Amino acid sequence: MSKFCHKCSIAALDLGEDSAEYHFWHEGHVDFGECSINFHGPSESMEAEGGLVLWKRSVEECQMRYTTLLGDGDAKTYTLVCKMKPYGPDVVITKEECTNHVSKRLGKGLETLVAAEKKTGAPLGGKGEGTLKETTIRTMQGYYQAALKENAPDKEKMKTAVMATLEHCHSTDQKYNHRLCPEGEESWCYFNKRKARGMKAKDIKGHSDMPIKINDRVYKAVLPIYTRLSG
Repeated sequence: MSKFCHKCSIAALDLGEDSAEYHFWHEGHVDFGECSINFHGPSESMEAEGGLVLWKRSVEECQMRYTTLLGDGDAKTYTLVCKMKPYGPDVVITKEECTNHVSKRLGKGLETLVAAEKKTGAPLGGKGEGTLKETTIRTMQGYYQAALKENAPDKEKMKTAVMATLEHCHSTDQKYNHRLCPEGEESWCYFNKRKARGMKAKDIKGHSDMPIKINDRVYKAVLPIYTRLSG
């Protein structure tokens, strides 16, 4: 989709956009199919209109129907395609999310939270133990994405896995919470892995050595974000 034509732009400068010569030239330019402009609406609607074009021509040109739309979080294309029903009222089109884009929402949410709290004089980031450093945010984002990928398409398992990553990072030797972490000797959770090998919970130490840890204040602040993005 394009709202710009280089040839039109050059001709408008050379001939004058309001001149009769330009309008005569432009009419032929369009009639011969040389103009690159094929969209005249607002730019934010371009992607949705382009998607609708793909759906409308898929049967005629490809002999197939697109019944799943893989999106990046923007629902405009999906909403328009569902509204126009290009394959008739009986064909349902579903939407799937790209885990890379979805995980970026978590990173963005945590970054926004850190920036907002910084203005209050009580920052969540910084050099203290368990704070939301940049490396912590990136790692938590990676954990979040892995939880989605490894448990899709089961929504309940995905939700549990996402919340498990948060609870795991909030655990300490004195106050551990690994009930949501996967169990067994193959678990990524070192605590549950050691339990599966016969160790008693009270004897399992090492939370201070975990690569990512968050303190109580950070946990309470980020919990609403995790709850929203795992629902």
